[in-house]
Amino acid sequence: MSIDLYTPRVMIPALREIKPVRTFLRDTFFSAARTYRTENIDLDQQEKGRRVAPFVNRWAPGKYVDRQGFTTDSIAPPCIAMKMSITAQDVSTRVMGEHIYQEMSPEARGQLILADDLRELMDMLVRREEMMCRDVIFNSSLTVSGLDIAMSFTFTRKAALSIGTLTGSDAWTHADSDPIKQLDAWCETHAKETGLSVTDVIMGGTAYQTFIGNAKVISKMASLTQIAFGQLGAADVPNGVRLVGSLFGGALRLWTYHEWYDDPDNSGVTTAMVPAKKVLLCSRGLRTEMRYGAVQDMPGGETNPSAMPTLVEAVALPRSWVTLDPPVRFLELRSRPLPVPIQNHFLTVQVQA
Repeated sequence: MSIDLYTPRVMIPALREIKPVRTFLRDTFFSAARTYRTENIDLDQQEKGRRVAPFVNRWAPGKYVDRQGFTTDSIAPPCIAMKMSITAQDVSTRVMGEHIYQEMSPEARGQLILADDLRELMDMLVRREEMMCRDVIFNSSLTVSGLDIAMSFTFTRKAALSIGTLTGSDAWTHADSDPIKQLDAWCETHAKETGLSVTDVIMGGTAYQTFIGNAKVISKMASLTQIAFGQLGAADVPNGVRLVGSLFGGALRLWTYHEWYDDPDNSGVTTAMVPAKKVLLCSRGLRTEMRYGAVQDMPGGETNPSAMPTLVEAVALPRSWVTLDPPVRFLELRSRPLPVPIQNHFLTVQVQA
């Protein structure tokens, strides 16, 4: 469309529609963040059972009790690195929202572009962290693949907490299934295996619709001691999730999580963060950590010929540098995150085929 210079024109504020980054899984179950100055992170682990004191004859010596040992795991968090560039062409053309007759300098445009690029990279990093937390929670493993990298991390989980896929009359789609009874039994299994009480249940979209459509669930909705809805105000609900009910007098909260991502491993297909047919039972008392390994850097490398590489302790390290041939400014963001379930006590089940 051509512009008529004799016709009055007005430009309204620009509309930038950005999908918000939801971090319910990371903030709820991996809220403790620790940074390290080393590339490898070691962890000593010891699991003790429920041993009971022995009886002996009152004249007999005490029974000898063996001291339980521990294991040491070493983990090297994977590296995330991405960069964007600013060229003369970028700062010579109008940026989004700039008035067509506004005299903005190339330097001012460059600062706006730089700030916007950094926000974009940070959003991408945070969304990747949420995906990593999702994989660790639902799969007890994490697969990393990318440019010159192929790694996998497997975290030991008790077999009783990985139930698999329900079939036959156990599947929630079956007329004879009883999801509330099953949830109660899974809470008992979780307590027996871990010593912790389940506080939250997170349902995938399909699993939730099947749950509320189940005949036995519907018949029990009249009993508020078993299932109730709307227990928290909107201000109390974390961003991106919906409290859909509670069970057993409010002891067990039921959530659905409304977050998606463009899957880079599946041609960018928009995918739900929580698998649609899966259900997660967990306790907020778990010991977990979001660990960040040291990031490589070269402080002052542009101007100091004697600068040496070093390791930087940081959650994320933004860097910017220029090249003269061609004249380009680069912005890079590096991080080495890894969600570590020190107590890997997440119970997961796929409730229908």
